[in-house]
Amino acid sequence: WIRYVDDVFTIFNKNENLQDFITTLNSFYPTIKFTYEIEQNNSIPFLDLLVIRNETKFEFDIYRKPTHTNRFIINESNHPPEQKRATFNTMIYRLLNTPLSTENYNKELNYIKEIAIFNGYTTQLIDNILKKALKRKTKKDKTTLRPLQDTKQEFICTTYCTFSNQINKTLKNIQIKLLLTEQTTNYSKY
Repeated sequence: WIRYVDDVFTIFNKNENLQDFITTLNSFYPTIKFTYEIEQNNSIPFLDLLVIRNETKFEFDIYRKPTHTNRFIINESNHPPEQKRATFNTMIYRLLNTPLSTENYNKELNYIKEIAIFNGYTTQLIDNILKKALKRKTKKDKTTLRPLQDTKQEFICTTYCTFSNQINKTLKNIQIKLLLTEQTTNYSKY
């Protein structure tokens, strides 16, 4: 079996009695009770994946709960652009790092684009994020050495405003990182 926190994925021999196994597990600690789900139509959700059992192998697809609404931070919202793109960066990262079939890969990429449109973004944004992520992944896969990180860096903390990006670009040129907050704070330098 495979465990992640309190979720356990088990492949169980159909000739053995599952109910006896669960009863035995539940007898060890009275405060811990195992429940189980059995695959339906040769598939079962585990975390954010749908595990599909075929004749000779397992396949994967991205799983979303039936209550998922596809609503994320809308493009018109007054959040920093980095926060708006974060959801799509995460979805693209999962797309590239999950072993999906070509069909499931294309289906998920189209779904991500539909989510972007639904939240007021363009598909070009998704294409750009995908292009950058593929470039990083290719570079990472081909590189064994990692660049040295300079541990000395200065930071300025302020609230987000509409011209924060311009300020950030200027500060980057002099090696100062801008940290954005949602509430008003005094100007501080670390």
